[in-house]
Amino acid sequence: MIPLKLSLKNFLSYRDSAPVLDLEGVHVACLCGDNGHGKSALLDAITWALWGTARARVQEELVYQGESEMRVDLEFQAGDGRYRVARRFARASRGRQGTTFLELFHSSEDGFQPITGNSVRETEAKIRSLLRMDYDTFVNSAFILQGRADMFTTSTPSKRKELLGEVLNLSWYERLAERARAQARGEDASIRLLGAEISSIDSELSRKEEYQARLDTIAGELTALDTDVKGREARLDGLQGEIQRLQGLQQELGGLEREEKRVLEETTGRESRVGQQRKRIGELHADAERLPKMEADLAKVRISLEQMAVPSPELEQQRRHVHDLQSQALHLKEVNVALKAEMDDLRVKVDLLHEASGRPDGIGASCPLCGEDLGEEGCERLAASYEAQGRQKAGSHRENEASVRQMESERAGLEMEVAKREVESLNARQKEENRRDTLFKAVERAGAAIDMVAQLTVGLESEEALLHANHQRLQEVQQAMPLLKEVLVSLSGVLDAQNEEKSQLAALRTHQQKLIEDRGVIQAHLERCRELELRRVEKVEAHGVASHQKGVFDQLSGAFGKGGIQALLIEQALPELEDQANDILGRVTDHRMNLKLETQRERRGGGDPRETLDIKISDELGTRSYETYSGGEAFRINFALRIALSKLLAHRSGAPLPTLFIDEGFGTQDASGLERLVQVINAIQDDFQRIIVITHIEELKEAFPVRIEVTKTNEGSTFTMT
Repeated sequence: MIPLKLSLKNFLSYRDSAPVLDLEGVHVACLCGDNGHGKSALLDAITWALWGTARARVQEELVYQGESEMRVDLEFQAGDGRYRVARRFARASRGRQGTTFLELFHSSEDGFQPITGNSVRETEAKIRSLLRMDYDTFVNSAFILQGRADMFTTSTPSKRKELLGEVLNLSWYERLAERARAQARGEDASIRLLGAEISSIDSELSRKEEYQARLDTIAGELTALDTDVKGREARLDGLQGEIQRLQGLQQELGGLEREEKRVLEETTGRESRVGQQRKRIGELHADAERLPKMEADLAKVRISLEQMAVPSPELEQQRRHVHDLQSQALHLKEVNVALKAEMDDLRVKVDLLHEASGRPDGIGASCPLCGEDLGEEGCERLAASYEAQGRQKAGSHRENEASVRQMESERAGLEMEVAKREVESLNARQKEENRRDTLFKAVERAGAAIDMVAQLTVGLESEEALLHANHQRLQEVQQAMPLLKEVLVSLSGVLDAQNEEKSQLAALRTHQQKLIEDRGVIQAHLERCRELELRRVEKVEAHGVASHQKGVFDQLSGAFGKGGIQALLIEQALPELEDQANDILGRVTDHRMNLKLETQRERRGGGDPRETLDIKISDELGTRSYETYSGGEAFRINFALRIALSKLLAHRSGAPLPTLFIDEGFGTQDASGLERLVQVINAIQDDFQRIIVITHIEELKEAFPVRIEVTKTNEGSTFTMT
């Protein structure tokens, strides 16, 4: 992994004003500044963006004090590809837990394209696959973390082996071993399953002789049952013939009973019709005898109707008087209308004369004839004349109104009388018309009755002849029925015998069917036994193959496991790791110290040696364990091993190790030790594509071509690159 660009917001001591750290084109650089200003925070941002892990125990401690969220974007190169990862974290709020967002992008001709997984965990797995290492492997090889440079050397021997295995990418062999173990477990499950199936097959095959004996017994029972069934079927055939003969007689008796019923119904019907026809003929004779009288009554009714058609003179006179009264009342109403107009005109004139006579200037009204002034006396005289005329006209008006009311009252009474007489005349005429119609219909019926008597007489003779024939047939049927009933008495016994035979035969056939079904089941069992015998051969062969395969996979799991190929690869890698570490250790100690990695340790109680990974250090005083060293010497040993691990990782990957981060230990070295460390860093720079050294020592930062100066301000940490 080669970091290219880093931008961060509200991460540790950096706020949103921090610039972008652009490392493209940088080979060796020094990240410098005072302690606590944020040098290591930049490297923490890289590891947090990639693996979600930094020096802090929880993510909330990484957020800038007082802020609610943080974000880190990192562009990096892995293999031949360029990628960008963006990780964001929001603090918990209002009862909600803190939330992490992680996105991964791959650079293409169209820009960065998202390749984010369905979850944060899935995306982190993609990142680990791209980098081919996790956080622990990174800080034990390519990242000499502040305070953790001795992680490899201070780990237990088994942990050292595990870390070395990660550096050597032995996890692939571990996955092969796990796959082999899984296959072995699968084959073992198959062996157990096949063994259970073979036992089950043997259990079923043990009943084969029992099935064969039962099949022979069923065959004998079926033979005996077949004979019995055929005998009962023959007896049933004989009974069926007798039953059919008796059922034929029963049907004949039923036919006679139905015919008896039919003849009785026809006889009753004909007797009823004969009686009705005789009664009808008598009625028609009576109607024919009343014909002359009904014709005379009809003539009288017609004469009465002709007389009613002539209007009554008295009624006509009343109608004319009503009309005259209506005309006179209408004339008087018109006269009153004229009188009312004249009275209104006289009233206006009187009012004008009174108004003129009362004027203060003494000027009166003018005469309507000559136009002279009338004066006050003349006005009063003329007004009196007009008032007399008005009273006369008012009297005429009242007399006319009284005459109109009298005329209208008389007219209303006459109209009611006329209406009453008209209704009475209409009712009398309607009554006579109804009587005429009734007599006319009766005359017609009486005329037709004479013709119908002859017709009904002929029909009556025919019905009486058929009635006689019905009586004869009824006598014949009633004589034949007793003989048939005597014969059918034996039908009940024959039917009971047939039902008993059928019941016995059904029981035999049911038992026969049950035996046939049992025979089929047993034959199926025997057929299954034959199939199981063949299957058992197959299962036994499969059991042998599975046992062989399990042995093979057990051997493979051992071969691919930690004690097999992995142990061999570690044994092969240890000399290279020792050579690289001793080369660097010699440079930083002036060749006074030398280390050796031991993979086996003698047991105190004897026996085979125990697998281990101990670190032995040789100097001018002799050979000692790593644990006896401290201070600057321990740092040199740690530094040499960590650089050797990084170079081993680069060599195993087939390309130069991309990046080396050093954030540890320079404060424990004297001037000579610092100079040797710088020489070592310069000597190994061609083995890495990018080396970042973190220090606060002024004398040391001048030794590097590129410096990234970190400072702390009121707005958070920032940096400049020179």
